[in-house]
Amino acid sequence: MPTELTLRQKLVEIRKSVPYLQKASRNESQKFNYTSSSQVITAVRDKFNEFNILMIPAVLAHDTQPSSTGNQTLTGLTMEFTLFDCDTGETLVIPWYSQGADQHEKGVGKALTYGEKYFILKLFQIPTDKDDPDAWAEKTAGDSNDRTPLPAKKKSRPAKVPSDDTTIGAGAIRQLANALGEAGIDEAAFISEWGWKVDEVPTGKFNEVMTWAEASRSTETQDEEGDIFDV
Repeated sequence: MPTELTLRQKLVEIRKSVPYLQKASRNESQKFNYTSSSQVITAVRDKFNEFNILMIPAVLAHDTQPSSTGNQTLTGLTMEFTLFDCDTGETLVIPWYSQGADQHEKGVGKALTYGEKYFILKLFQIPTDKDDPDAWAEKTAGDSNDRTPLPAKKKSRPAKVPSDDTTIGAGAIRQLANALGEAGIDEAAFISEWGWKVDEVPTGKFNEVMTWAEASRSTETQDEEGDIFDV
């Protein structure tokens, strides 16, 4: 008689079942693709049912503060997720933190959706990319030593900030860096989009760049009804 799997062994099997998720949703206004919350949940739901695992979120504490631009409220949730094995009664409790921004009353809901999505992605180490699954599988198949490396793609950057324009100061740099961190935007993606490093942003472009960064973070947390998180 086969040995019954432990909760952690079941989680490993779930991880094996989702090797990759395509960024199938599109933010047309900000021109980027993202993986929606419903797409992430659907990817693991059948396996959760197969292994009789419940994932139970709990909010332990919350706080609110103005967003970086001051036109929205940022809600922060101190959370924990409990993974419960209904076959054995085994549990695994994992602490978590999430944020959601909104001009009105939806900050908590957005933070819950955002937290659940990224908890699943990080727990099961699911990579996301713009490629379709077949292209991604082909790109990652085989041992890297057996493949001829592709030449590095060169990114064209616009000219440096003109000498008659000033760049943002230290305080604005920290503010922008925090917003980019919340949005999950690394330096390479920022340079690809704008052509500057964070400390090269012209003063006159700061508000535009901040609006883009906050919209990028919240748009990835699209809920089941299709609402866009307009951070």
